[in-house]
Amino acid sequence: MKTVIIDGFMGTVYRICEWILRLMYINALWLVFTLAGLGVFGIFPATISMFAVTRKWVMGEEDIPIFRTFWLNYRREFINSQILGFLLVFIGIVLYVDFYFFSSPGTIYLIAKLVILSASMMYGLLLLYVFPLFVHVKLKSWQYLKYSLMLSIYHLFRSLFMLAGCVGIIFFLLTFSGFIPLLGGSGLALWMTWIAHQAFRKSVPFQRVQGENTEAEEPV
Repeated sequence: MKTVIIDGFMGTVYRICEWILRLMYINALWLVFTLAGLGVFGIFPATISMFAVTRKWVMGEEDIPIFRTFWLNYRREFINSQILGFLLVFIGIVLYVDFYFFSSPGTIYLIAKLVILSASMMYGLLLLYVFPLFVHVKLKSWQYLKYSLMLSIYHLFRSLFMLAGCVGIIFFLLTFSGFIPLLGGSGLALWMTWIAHQAFRKSVPFQRVQGENTEAEEPV
């Protein structure tokens, strides 16, 4: 998608419309490729592919071939994204079951419930970074969880700002539900990628890890 340069007020309007169309396009790709994988087996590679596109945009590569970039990442990361995705689902289910298992009254149950609640909060924080991190650097599945949690705590204010933005976007989508199939996934992906990319750039320890584990990208 080539960028046309138009100055003045009409240029601003054009840029806004252009970005809305881009977001609608990758959101449509996300939905189509999720369904192509029968939902359960399509949502994680489709989500990773969507974040791969938004990462390119955030890094200034606005004129990339969107479909080709999406498809290359969907095909290349199909298995790895499943491993990470189902690992996240498994952890979420364990936390959910444990939380209700320790719902009985009593001091021991209360302490256990507080521990699980704290773990759930950390789980929620690492979810903010895990997909942007996956498309940014090559790591093992468990390392994505480790570094996502480290980044979320190290940049706690930035993480809370990202979370607040996600809540705002979700509130907007729930209020104007017609936008959900148009911008539901892509709007969140672009926001999370933008904030996460700033955290990556400002984390010296992570930059060292990134330099050791950066994977060569396929040309698009």
